[in-house]
Amino acid sequence: MSNWADQSGNSNDVAQATGAQQPPVNASSINSLPALTFSGTKLLSNTRTIITPGADRTVIGVIKNGAATAGGTVFHFRTAPPLMNFAAEQSGIGNFLMYSDASANVSQTAPQIVYDGNAHVLEWYMHVGASPGFVYDGVTKTIEAYSSFGNTVSSDTGGTALNLIGNYPGGIDPFLGDIAEGLIYDHLLTSGDQISLRRYLHGRYAINLGV
Repeated sequence: MSNWADQSGNSNDVAQATGAQQPPVNASSINSLPALTFSGTKLLSNTRTIITPGADRTVIGVIKNGAATAGGTVFHFRTAPPLMNFAAEQSGIGNFLMYSDASANVSQTAPQIVYDGNAHVLEWYMHVGASPGFVYDGVTKTIEAYSSFGNTVSSDTGGTALNLIGNYPGGIDPFLGDIAEGLIYDHLLTSGDQISLRRYLHGRYAINLGV
């Protein structure tokens, strides 16, 4: 896949010109629907300002990990510090994380999410200056700080725009698995919007989201 078109009408397509780094299409991945398979060097990117730096955001991914120790960066925003990173099962530790190096903050789910070979819907809710929110298949998860960092998410104000799907700058934390859909909002979804979105995703991918 050389170009993944933005369906919002805002022309935020992500692309990859180098053939060896283009993720292939898995025609029957999640609920017999297509997804892109990321493995090691695969990534898609653009340099548009999708979300105003420092703004709240909602980031949602429909993913299927390739192995029990697979995972890595699903979505990444900005290439020069401060960065903002959204990852699943990073380095095989079995959590999904939200990372900002504006003040070296990392937050992750607790307890760990166990890989089971199934597709999942991951929802990250970033409210700048407050604890983030994580929702896993429609269930809100407990937040904990990772390592010695706090769990208050700092903004990514001032970084240089670079948006990646499936990898981290420099390829140091690639996602290993399938990504079927990504939804990125420049605000926090209301509870009503969350329910509507989960109904849509449940109907499309047959993943139990409690709606």
